[in-house]
Amino acid sequence: MNHLIEKFSRYVATLGPVGFIPFAPGTMASLCAIPLYIWYRHALVKYSINETAATMLLLIITFWIISAAKNTFREQDPDPIVMDEVIGIFITLYHFPPHPVFIAIGFFYFRFFDILKPLGIESLQQLSGAWGILADDVAAALLSNLALYYTIRLLF
Repeated sequence: MNHLIEKFSRYVATLGPVGFIPFAPGTMASLCAIPLYIWYRHALVKYSINETAATMLLLIITFWIISAAKNTFREQDPDPIVMDEVIGIFITLYHFPPHPVFIAIGFFYFRFFDILKPLGIESLQQLSGAWGILADDVAAALLSNLALYYTIRLLF
């Protein structure tokens, strides 16, 4: 049973083959997250689900899956684990309607902050286990959400 959980977690954490794409797997995973986010937002509205509670639950599930999947890799922060990019996009776009302009700007900000890792975000990768894999993406996403908020306030 344990092997089955690890295998399932590895598949979900890498988004199947997406995490093994040789060029920019994080960016590819972020792109894959966009239709998931659109579906997620529509489901929240359709079923009157609280976005904060749903996003926190997804964050906990993501942590659990990454924790289980990490054991199947040798590296501290394995490149194929890209589920952290998915939750990063969800947090970046948190509280924004799934409008193409908001999604495009949010995607750009998230990739920018996730790649550059400014303001101490890079040091979060030193945390052990799934925390180190997830924390830098969550921090980059929070920064991206803030940047998106002020960009939209400025433009609209």
